Parts: sequence; structure tokens; C-alpha cells
Amino acid sequence: MSEQEVIEEYGREEETPGTFRSKFFILTIILLLLSAIGAYLWYTSTPQYSLNKIVEAYSEHNLVMFEKYVDIDGASKKFINDLSGVLMRQMKEDNSDGAKLAGVIGAGALQLFQPRLVDNLRITIERLIERYNTEVLKKDSDFPESVQSLLKSKDLQLVSIKQQGNIAYLNLTLLPEGALSPLKLQILMRDMGWHWQVAEIMNTNEIVSKLIRQKDEEAQKKNDAIRNKIKQYIEIYSAKAVVKDENRYTKKLYIAVNGKNKWNQPVSDVKYIARITVEGGSTSKYNLHSDVVNPGAIDGLWSVSLNEFIPADRNIIKAKSNELSVEVIPYSLKPLNKPALSFELK
Repeated sequence: MSEQEVIEEYGREEETPGTFRSKFFILTIILLLLSAIGAYLWYTSTPQYSLNKIVEAYSEHNLVMFEKYVDIDGASKKFINDLSGVLMRQMKEDNSDGAKLAGVIGAGALQLFQPRLVDNLRITIERLIERYNTEVLKKDSDFPESVQSLLKSKDLQLVSIKQQGNIAYLNLTLLPEGALSPLKLQILMRDMGWHWQVAEIMNTNEIVSKLIRQKDEEAQKKNDAIRNKIKQYIEIYSAKAVVKDENRYTKKLYIAVNGKNKWNQPVSDVKYIARITVEGGSTSKYNLHSDVVNPGAIDGLWSVSLNEFIPADRNIIKAKSNELSVEVIPYSLKPLNKPALSFELK
């Protein structure tokens, strides 16, 4: 039977407007569903989605999820390596012989203990995720205060994402505990197929250095306030140093100090630091002490044995008296019937 005969026998089925609208609606729903599925699949494979899952894993104590989106071992190794570099640079910035020796010893110690530090950082991060409790950090004395402050950060905010192939660079801000202002955090993420994973913190040096500077500034403010209070009791006006032979084999450094106890009461347990700088050379520090300083003028004289095998002492022995610059600073004392005052000297 031909098509014409079929049409003549059964008649052509007419498509009503309602039928057309139903088909169009179904087609639209299918397209929207496919678009939504495609958008979801695309979004779940973006760095931003992985970052959100990291935050979710942290808040839900889900270590398995966190490890999926963060390479804890790799990131910990890179962080400790960068941290070691920051600490070594700090030691090198101190030109004193003691600091240089500490730097040499510190370099070896950091290399020796680096694996342990990496393991401890990994374990600490895992505890933080599982317990969501920063109290675990109080038991970990291996980390400087700046690192503990960073681990206790809050208010993580995404600023920008730059993707280059299978690598993504994320700029974020966060507020470490005790920090005066948010810090910039730059992290590198790798494309793992259907998700992204944090590989490293890229600006550890900048973050830790800034935290250390902030801590130092806070400490300096406190020290300055206490130092000014100490000056209300004891003030040193001048100091001189001279080297003399004690015997054939030993030399002594004599430090003469002129100052005043400006209070009308004796001050006890006064501690000073004497900084002796050789012209064009090194600076050495010596601790001085007075059991009691009575009211009125201070004319103190202290002696320190020198060791010619210590480079800084040898420099002082070889220098002339007019080549020695002397600064004596009282940093701790106990006023009568008042709390003791003390500040940290660097």
C-alpha cells in the first residue's frame, strides 16, 4: 500500500499546538539537564571546587577527603625546606661571631632534624583535621611560634585563580592567630584528572618572615615600654672599656660605667648587657650584674676574662681603647616593694 493510499484510508494525524508544546517542553528539559550535568562535571573538575572541598574536609574532620585534595607529605616537605631557609637567613643577618657559629651548627641541625620536622608537621596537620582543635599545637614544641600561628589561621578567602595547563596558581588571604592583618597565601595545585590537589605553598618565605617581623614588632613595643620604666629607676650615661693583662697568660676587659639611680630607694638584682664593638669589626655581648644599687650616682666597674681563642675576644684584645665602642643597658631590676621589671634584649 502506497503512502497516498494509507493517507486516504486512515487520514493524516494532525499535530495540535498542545502536542507541539509538550514535545518542545520535554526537549528543553532534556537540554537543561544535560547542560546542568555538564556544568556540574566541569565545576567539580576545577581548582575552586577542590579548594571548597578542602575547607569542607577541614570543618567536617574528614581526613580521607582532605588527603585527596592536599598532598600533605609533599607540601610539608616543601614548607619545612623553605622554613629552614628563612631561619638560616635570620642567623646570617646577625653579624656577631656567636650567631655565625650558631648558624653553622644550626645548618647541620636543620639538615639532621628535617625529616623529623616533616613527620611532625604532617602528624600535626592530621590531628588538626581529625579533631578540628588547635589545642594539639600546645604539645608540639618543634615548631616556632610563627608556624603555630599559621596553622591556627582563619578567614580563608579566595582572591584569584590562574590556570596554566595542568597547573593552577591560587592567591588567597588568611588571618593567622595573633596577626595584625591578613596575609597573602599563594598555593600551587596540580590537575589529578577529575580533581585538583594542593602541591605546595609557594610563598612560605614571605609569610613566615612577615609573621616573625610582626612578632618582633609587638615584642619591641612591649620592650620599649618596660625599658622606659627601667629608665625611671636606673639610667646609664656613659661607659668605657679597656683591656689589661691579668697575668702572663690571661687578659681582662674592664668596663667602667657612669650613671644614676634616680629613685629614692635602693634597687636590687640589676642586670645589664654590655655591648663592646670593635671599630670596623665585630660586636660582643657581656652580662653584668649588681646585687644592690643605692640611690644617687653610679660609678661601677666590672671585669670580664677574655679568651684569645674566641674570635670576638681576640679582636678586642688586639684593638686599642679608642677603637672600642661601649654601650651598657640595664634590662632587668627589682625596685623595693614593687614588681620586677625585665625586657628581652637581642
